[in-house]
Amino acid sequence: MGVPPELGRGAVRLSVGRFTTEGEVDRAAELLVARANASALR
Repeated sequence: MGVPPELGRGAVRLSVGRFTTEGEVDRAAELLVARANASALR
């Protein structure tokens, strides 16, 4: 990704295509937010 390793370890890279639905994007966002919130509580 062209970033330092310490920054890359904290990154999430997502790819979407022309067949990716809005619902799939919304669900991915929900899951990422839930995981980030759970990790912040540790």
